[in-house]
Amino acid sequence: MTETIKVLESSRTTALGGGRMTRTPDSNNKRLFVGSLPKDKNQADVLTAMTSLCKGVVDVIMYPSQQDRNKNRGYAFVEFASHEAAVAARDEMQAKPPKLWGAAEIKVDWAEPENEVDDETMSKVKVLFVRNLSMGTTEETLRLIFSSYGTVERVKKQTDYAFVHYCDRKDAEAAIKAKNNTTIEGCLIEVMWSKPVKNRELYRQRR
Repeated sequence: MTETIKVLESSRTTALGGGRMTRTPDSNNKRLFVGSLPKDKNQADVLTAMTSLCKGVVDVIMYPSQQDRNKNRGYAFVEFASHEAAVAARDEMQAKPPKLWGAAEIKVDWAEPENEVDDETMSKVKVLFVRNLSMGTTEETLRLIFSSYGTVERVKKQTDYAFVHYCDRKDAEAAIKAKNNTTIEGCLIEVMWSKPVKNRELYRQRR
């Protein structure tokens, strides 16, 4: 699972009664992608700004830059209380893009929701997703750390995240409990179950 930005095509429209109606692919989607943000702003800054602009904002999700962890990546995901609130915010900000902190106009569109995986499938997963790693952390270091909880089949690291494959699910469960929200080489990491993917390219990256 990379942190690749997945923005839904905003031009999906259909003719309706002589006008045009924008269609959203998922009526349950409550998350917007917001781009062109100043990289020196933190989560609290963006949450305050978005709350002042839109109704129904409940959270802002941001990730640190891979090159400088004191900066953000120039984008955020904004979570709303309802799909309707997200629709209203998107329409308003696309009609009149705001300029935050005097910077360039921000870009707003739908964030693609994560693929849902059923509970039965997830109960068989033995692969962990570890993110917010230091760029310098190696696969060997991760293997050494996570082997403390059981036999690790392999580790695949990509920039600031990694996939840790265990031979036994119980060992993976122990690793999540022990390592989530802890630090590795000075970075506060998140450890969670990796969702199975059908996309061949993503599967190749995990291996």
